[in-house]
Amino acid sequence: MVNQTKHVFYVGERAPDDSRKIKLDGFIIDPKKAKGTVFFLQGFSDRYDDYLEHFLFPIGEEFRVVTYNHRGHPGSEGKFDAKRGAEDWKEITESMGREPAYLLGHSYGANLATRLESDKIQSTYCLTPLFDLQMLPFLHRLGINILNTAGYIPGLLQTIDYGIESTGIAEKAGCPNNCPLQSFAQLATLKETKHDKPMAFALADGDEVLGVRENTARYLHLVDRIKARYPQAKNRSELVRGLNHCLNLTKNDFTPFLTPEKGKDSNRIIEDIINFYSNGSSAQGLYSPNGGT
Repeated sequence: MVNQTKHVFYVGERAPDDSRKIKLDGFIIDPKKAKGTVFFLQGFSDRYDDYLEHFLFPIGEEFRVVTYNHRGHPGSEGKFDAKRGAEDWKEITESMGREPAYLLGHSYGANLATRLESDKIQSTYCLTPLFDLQMLPFLHRLGINILNTAGYIPGLLQTIDYGIESTGIAEKAGCPNNCPLQSFAQLATLKETKHDKPMAFALADGDEVLGVRENTARYLHLVDRIKARYPQAKNRSELVRGLNHCLNLTKNDFTPFLTPEKGKDSNRIIEDIINFYSNGSSAQGLYSPNGGT
């Protein structure tokens, strides 16, 4: 018996600024006997609806799953604020009780997951992670560095973002965030939290966002960077071979997450996530990839 329901999360209640007291559109999957709570943090341009059917519902058969749309995303109030994201998560976890917490992040969500602290966190699983801007291709990094510089010029990013929003470019691209430039600049300022909790990651070798499509050397370089930062991390990348940033084959990364495709067994990554959370860092189970590359 699994209960699936939309949920409203109230955050910023302790903030001195009344404008930070907002509601976030969320969703909870609650099985009768849960092994703990998986907090799913989706990507920068996503909404939780894209992950429910093919991804979160299967995980929700074993674990309680809690997810929500970031500030400024569909159904959630306020404007996207990367710095506030960690505080929002902390408030939400505190409201969910003291049971074990497992972090599951995709892209920006994985970036955020590495910046969260709580004694409740048991382990973290990162899908196509963007741990830092150095993992992006050179031209991506150059553009974001320019945006960061522009951020110090009063009103410039807001003006550019307004132009993007008014022309509907962000909406046409499937991006629910109407302030994308400010958001990328904020993302670059988040400080990472080092921890020794069990971690696993899956880096798709067809990821155009990280520039590894048809570029094996860069793919191996990124794997090495992740392992250098988190030596204890288990590499599960062979489970998502041939897939793109959102774990599908299409070039449009705003399509629904982990859609089943011919020749790809999407259930493998789901079962591995469940095994990892259930069995700890060894992640022994039906699927257990070999090696560190």
